[in-house]
Amino acid sequence: FDWEEPLVFRFVLANASTKPQSPKVQFRLIDFFGKEAWSNSFEVAVPAGSAAQMEVNAGPESSLRGSFEFHAVMTAGDVAQQRSLRLAVIPVHRGDDSRFGVNHAYPWPHLLDLTRMAGMIWIRDWSLKWQEVEPEKGQFTFTETDYQINRPLEHGLRVLGLLPFPSANWSSSAPASVGAADRYPANRARVAYAPRDEPDFQAYVAKTVSHYRGRVRWWQVFNEPLFTSYSLPREHGYTGKDYARWTKAMGEAARRTDPDCRVLAGVGYLREGEIMEDFEQFFAAGGLDACDAIDIHHYPRIRPPEFIEAPLAQLGRQMEKHGGRKPIWLTEYGYYADDDPWATPIPNSGFDSPLPSEQVQSEYAVRWTTIMLAGGVEKIFYHAGTCDGINSDSLQGIFYEYAGAPHKIYAAQAVMAHLFTPATKFVKRLALGHGIRGYVFRDDER
Repeated sequence: FDWEEPLVFRFVLANASTKPQSPKVQFRLIDFFGKEAWSNSFEVAVPAGSAAQMEVNAGPESSLRGSFEFHAVMTAGDVAQQRSLRLAVIPVHRGDDSRFGVNHAYPWPHLLDLTRMAGMIWIRDWSLKWQEVEPEKGQFTFTETDYQINRPLEHGLRVLGLLPFPSANWSSSAPASVGAADRYPANRARVAYAPRDEPDFQAYVAKTVSHYRGRVRWWQVFNEPLFTSYSLPREHGYTGKDYARWTKAMGEAARRTDPDCRVLAGVGYLREGEIMEDFEQFFAAGGLDACDAIDIHHYPRIRPPEFIEAPLAQLGRQMEKHGGRKPIWLTEYGYYADDDPWATPIPNSGFDSPLPSEQVQSEYAVRWTTIMLAGGVEKIFYHAGTCDGINSDSLQGIFYEYAGAPHKIYAAQAVMAHLFTPATKFVKRLALGHGIRGYVFRDDER
């Protein structure tokens, strides 16, 4: 529901007996903190062998905003039934841009609409892999990628075009011993190597950027280079200098094709030690000059958000050392939780280790966003736009239970998009004493 609209609930009560019944129906709204925010009750006359419909309205009012559980209990003599529903009352986002996005587009159309309503306008798309776009040299096809990229665009979303891997199977410099596989993740081993020829790579970039000119403006250079096996892995001898070379090559080809395009590049994580050394090499070799924004990822798991402030500041100092700060995009991140798990303990993959509750998840997400935006981050993408079937739900979907019932963080995210518009600027951090943090932002006159 939008903040400004009444909450409307419709019920059908069916009486299969041979006598009229007048069951009592009680309604309660339980808020984010587990407290009752609203209640009501009715008696409803239901004829024998028939059904009666009823409608219950609440709000709109400021006390009925946020994340709620709606509970309805019907009592008729010894018969009692209960129904419950998750819901969110949010400031529906109607702008064409925002600070927020999702890594991968949710597969269901109605989830794309719900995502947009909560102010997550950006979608990071992985479909433009070189092997898919140009499976043989000079043979380009965009049939499947058009479908994947047009899906979010048709729902009023924006697309960040990611070219995840440096090579196709045919263009890779990988040794012959690294074969082309057809199953994930083995099928990314060969394409993670650098291309044999830079002109082939630039031709792929130019053709792709040209095809999506007017639909995609921002382009990202590879996924998680150096420190993972996705692209230019360190274990094969690649360094930040190599990544800078291919960033420059992609930037040149993309801008020749579309002078209005923008290039996003970065090591894809933020951590002291080797990752910072990778950034140092990348910046020193011209990578910072070659891009318009710097990419980072982070999965804080169950850690409170404040730890990220130090490495974020260190990254800023590195950019200043090599020519000046540029905007930062966080294109993969998530805190995870589920108050109604489909299994106990909740299955997870480690990086999505669940927090104790959705309330903690929401609170951490707000704190994390505040610190990020105060530290030079312009866009925050949650991981991930995935959804599974009933009885096999996924923590990675973050915002939704099966079919789209909202988690508590959905309402928190919508309010963050409402407060932190793209025009919002960080002003200063307040000195409020030990254990208290305050941050001042300005959005025009706000």
